[in-house]
Amino acid sequence: MSESERNRIPGEPEMTRAEIRGLVLRVRGDLYFGPENVTIVLRRMDERLGNTATREDIANLKFSLIKCYIGSLITLTGIIVAAFKWAL
Repeated sequence: MSESERNRIPGEPEMTRAEIRGLVLRVRGDLYFGPENVTIVLRRMDERLGNTATREDIANLKFSLIKCYIGSLITLTGIIVAAFKWAL
């Protein structure tokens, strides 16, 4: 329930003229697809598509993660071997 609905006196109309006018202007603005609005929508879609990952991006990420895991495994193995040599 909006603030204006809570403050309404019983018996008054549901919406004031200002609320109806604002609603009509908002709907009219959403429905109008002029050349400027179409280019804005296309730019937004292009921005969203530019931020999505492709299959190639995901494959490169998997390869990079595998390299990172193998490098970490080799490093940890070396640290463990060095610790055992130092302890014994």
